[in-house]
Amino acid sequence: MKKWVIYIFILMSVTAIGVYVAYRLYNKPHPDYAGAEAEFRLSVMDLYQAFIKDGDAAGRQYNGKVIAVNGPVTRVEEADTLVIVVFALTSGDFGEEGVRCTMLPTLAEDARKLKPDGEIVLKGVCNGFTGSDVILEKCMIIQ
Repeated sequence: MKKWVIYIFILMSVTAIGVYVAYRLYNKPHPDYAGAEAEFRLSVMDLYQAFIKDGDAAGRQYNGKVIAVNGPVTRVEEADTLVIVVFALTSGDFGEEGVRCTMLPTLAEDARKLKPDGEIVLKGVCNGFTGSDVILEKCMIIQ
């Protein structure tokens, strides 16, 4: 009879710990990307060239970090509710290649007003290289 009491106690303890951990993970606060300082500041061409020359080294240096990039805007695209600012730098096998910046939803309206060939500075989180484009997400306009 005492073994059952111990097993039930252990089972209840493990369940309580699991529920607590799940609750904490579910309610984890999101990072404030708009208020974060950029760890790196560089031109879109320098960022793109870093990934072209050595994608692994550039990935270790920039991926997951908030960076600020500047350059002339090629165009602004919309995909569903996303607004993407495109910096096309070269032409590749599958079309234009360069840097694509997905804007924060609250700042999408400002991005829609951008004019092609206008110089701009954006800040966002680098999410890697697709083989043709460097991807920045959660971007905002600095200048």
